[in-house]
Amino acid sequence: MDFHTKTYHPAKQKTLRALSWACLLFACMPLSSIVGELIAGNQIDAGLIRTIIIFFLIFSPASLLVHLCSKATLTISSTGLSCKDIAVFESSSTHWENISDVFSTKNGLVVVLKEPAILTGKFARVAVLTKFESPRIINLSSFIDHWNNGDLKKDFEEITRQAQKTDTYESLW
Repeated sequence: MDFHTKTYHPAKQKTLRALSWACLLFACMPLSSIVGELIAGNQIDAGLIRTIIIFFLIFSPASLLVHLCSKATLTISSTGLSCKDIAVFESSSTHWENISDVFSTKNGLVVVLKEPAILTGKFARVAVLTKFESPRIINLSSFIDHWNNGDLKKDFEEITRQAQKTDTYESLW
């Protein structure tokens, strides 16, 4: 097949990055209260310290997770697809012949496989052992906007059409 390699990112990537910065700002916002108290010459209250710690413990990890979600990628090529997505704590890849079906809804996109995908990443083994993630399913929901409104569905169809010409496997549609 002569399909070129194409990489997709979440359609709302800029929004996710802005949200990440907003979370980081909220994590640091109570620090301005400390500065104000110190400038005024007041003693810093223990309640203020607790508030700062709570804000930091909530919004700093949220900022990191949202930032990592904005870094998700889906790469498709003539040989297969590869998805790196923190939302499912894994990176997975498979070849086109291993795809059994593709299900899409308004907010979700799932690729069902005949055989388990190749999982990589720090949490891949834990995700499978805890049944948080099935190795026979690749969740591409971060890229649903590209499926519904972009070229992703067309690219899938083009690849399956080219594969049919070579009699590699049956159509998914």
